Amino acid sequence: MMLGPDIRIRIRRHFELLRNRVELVAALDDDEQSSVVAELLDDLAELSPLVGTSSGEHPRRPSFSVVRPGTDVGVRFAGAPTGDALSALVLAVLHVGGH
Repeated sequence: MMLGPDIRIRIRRHFELLRNRVELVAALDDDEQSSVVAELLDDLAELSPLVGTSSGEHPRRPSFSVVRPGTDVGVRFAGAPTGDALSALVLAVLHVGGH
């Protein structure tokens, strides 16, 4: 588990506002940084039934997209966001998820 219990509780409360399914689509390698990204995305997906993970292709690795399946709505992140970038990720999930 990458996210601490307090952060998980706060993010779970935010994710209750989601209206649409959100997919976290990861383009990863076999390196340590990719493992960190995968763990973060798995942690986030555990916090809402409307958030899922999948694998994708992109030249920049590790990276991932926050997408609304079936639409062109999405945001791409490179590496594992921390600090303020983690807040931006939560906001991106909320935006893509229709809140």
